[in-house]
Amino acid sequence: MTDSARPFDDPDDIPTSPVPKGVAPPSERSRGNVTPRVTDSTPQASPEAAGRSPYSEIVRDQLLEERARKKSLEQRGFSVMSVAGFLGSIVFGAVGLIRSGDDPIDLPFRMKVVVGFALVCLLAAAVLGMFANFIRNYQELAIDAIPDLYRRLPDPPASAERRVFRLRSNLLWDAQRNNDFKARCVRAALILEVLAAAAVIFAAIDIVLAA
Repeated sequence: MTDSARPFDDPDDIPTSPVPKGVAPPSERSRGNVTPRVTDSTPQASPEAAGRSPYSEIVRDQLLEERARKKSLEQRGFSVMSVAGFLGSIVFGAVGLIRSGDDPIDLPFRMKVVVGFALVCLLAAAVLGMFANFIRNYQELAIDAIPDLYRRLPDPPASAERRVFRLRSNLLWDAQRNNDFKARCVRAALILEVLAAAAVIFAAIDIVLAA
């Protein structure tokens, strides 16, 4: 999902704040190069159209999926770091074993390049795995908004449903944007690990054939 403006940015919306640190709601922060804001002045087909239709359920279900996707991507990030560390240990151990003992083998220059390439790929994959697990500023309901919600309890159901619909839409936009970043990190890390594994296999085959 591209970094465009949030789907709704109305001053009357329910405030949100990043997790874990609370800052001013995004609607109160200036944004550059944003598309025109969509406010509640958009014509409504009926008072219940925004909140009690299947559209609201679609947004809610998609938001739940994005939250589950966040956990899955972070777990994959940890797996990427574990695999990178494991493969790195194998490479260092193999090189140390080859160069030690009574009859050490001096690796040719091309093998040194291949092994160095594999180690660089594994290091980069581990760093990307860490990026996938960095704490991102996911927007959630701001604690300061709870008293305001309490005062708005007498509001008509249709009006409350529309505000909740806009809140979920903005949370969905933010979750997709952050999850897309995590997914790119994990995807790139997996590619680097495949390249590193291929380099290690190539080096092992070349050493066996040259022995």
